[in-house]
Amino acid sequence: MYFWICENNHRKTCTETNFSPTRLRNTNTRMHKFRTILGYAVVATTVLVVASSCKKNNEAKAIITVLKDSVNFVTGDTVETPAVQASVRFYLDQIGAEHIDTIIRTNSGGKAEFVWFEDAIIQYDVSYGSFQSLENFIILEQGETVEKTVVVEF
Repeated sequence: MYFWICENNHRKTCTETNFSPTRLRNTNTRMHKFRTILGYAVVATTVLVVASSCKKNNEAKAIITVLKDSVNFVTGDTVETPAVQASVRFYLDQIGAEHIDTIIRTNSGGKAEFVWFEDAIIQYDVSYGSFQSLENFIILEQGETVEKTVVVEF
């Protein structure tokens, strides 16, 4: 296909130009590749901006250690030993707040660990045998570990 390109509509300055289908197809292919690469670049930039602006939550951890008094039969001294399998109930009783109510048994070291994903004021109860320590509070903050010790007294 040949077209005449003329300047200022004067016949004297017209030139013949070849706009072959192959040449047009190559131009369309290059534009398509450019648009595809540009689209991927926009999507990648958007993902990076959204991912970097998201608030990263660090865990807030509570460790409750439950100890009991034991008598050393050799010396007669009273020593504190871990209260194994004591129950520690973590809960939150506020209207409109996330519902928390879980019971964790202490391990062989007398420790019960509770992990939460945001700042909170959590209540906890400790029970071991007939002993109960009720309605204790612990303040959890992201990225921090808070430790409390409860001594069982019969």
